[in-house]
Amino acid sequence: MSVIEMLRQPSALNPVLTHFPNGRIIRASESVRSEGVMRSRVTAALDARLERNLVAYAMTASAAGIGVVALSQSAEAKVIYTPAHIAIGMNGYSLDVNHDGITDFKFVESTGCSLSSCYNTMRVAGGVIITQRSLYAAALRRGAKIGSKKVFSFGYARLLSVFSSSSKTYARGPWVNVKKRYLGLEFKVKGETHFGWARLNVHVYGHQINTTLTGYAYETKPYTPIIADNRGSTTGAGPDVPGEPASLGHLALGASGRNQPVTMTRGH
Repeated sequence: MSVIEMLRQPSALNPVLTHFPNGRIIRASESVRSEGVMRSRVTAALDARLERNLVAYAMTASAAGIGVVALSQSAEAKVIYTPAHIAIGMNGYSLDVNHDGITDFKFVESTGCSLSSCYNTMRVAGGVIITQRSLYAAALRRGAKIGSKKVFSFGYARLLSVFSSSSKTYARGPWVNVKKRYLGLEFKVKGETHFGWARLNVHVYGHQINTTLTGYAYETKPYTPIIADNRGSTTGAGPDVPGEPASLGHLALGASGRNQPVTMTRGH
């Protein structure tokens, strides 16, 4: 018989008295109070333990929630960088910035002559930041911010031109003999605007233009500015560059690491 059951058994001598095994006699009212105290203490202990468990669970759930949110935000905004070493010559070059099989920018080198002189011009088609005075494609420095507040050209923008005649040869434009300068890029992915950059080295030898693309990157989150030379933490394997092990982000984009010449359509 439990203690509680013994408390509930009336004494044969006095129905209002109760005997404990140790010989102590208490009144029934006292036994009820004792039982109530014991129940209160047990309940209080359970409540305290439950509260501690709930607090610990809430803290764990909160931390997990913050981690999920941080992971989600990280997945939404990410810079994808592709290293390259591509010589752009008379055949031009089609640049697919995000490796989706669609040409985003087209580099074209063109030549021509008149009766007295000849010219050689390097141009790029697509959304690029231009200089406001001369309408050349701007040769940005590292750290420049590329975003919606800049002025973009969506036709052909010149990088530079070389003019030669029987008496002299001269070059004009912001890309004459520069190293590690950046084109500010704007292009569409599934109808949404993305910003990026392309790094170029340009050298003029006589009337010839030697242009080398050394890398490019873009921001995966639409309408988000990017800083020139921000390479993020994810690297894509670009065309004509030895491939690196693809990251999860690169695989998720379905990047093939190959540049494909596709007819370019571009709208602002």
